[in-house]
Amino acid sequence: MFEQYLLIGIGMVGVMAVGLSAFLMYMGAQIQKMPTKKDRVGKPSLSSPEHSTKIFAIFNLGLFVLASIALYSQDKVIFILGVVGLVAVLMFLFTGLGVSFAVTNAINQANKVRGI
Repeated sequence: MFEQYLLIGIGMVGVMAVGLSAFLMYMGAQIQKMPTKKDRVGKPSLSSPEHSTKIFAIFNLGLFVLASIALYSQDKVIFILGVVGLVAVLMFLFTGLGVSFAVTNAINQANKVRGI
């Protein structure tokens, strides 16, 4: 019975993680397209919002897989690390979501002041 609840929990966290990662990648692409100065759009580089959110999503996917595997360990310490890992994945994603909205809002406010 416990393993069924564990599978349901992993599935719920997985669906949330995939959905939030996809939305964060969309937000990164939108932030990349926003002009920061008149007629200037950000140049794509490894540190650009679009690419850094993709790297962030891949990191979260790896952490999710490792945490999910750790949940099936017989060792209690490894099991606790798996639970902490899944919580960390969700916290990373929600923090990234908050930062993305804050950056979007800041750029929009700066563009309004500049008249762009």
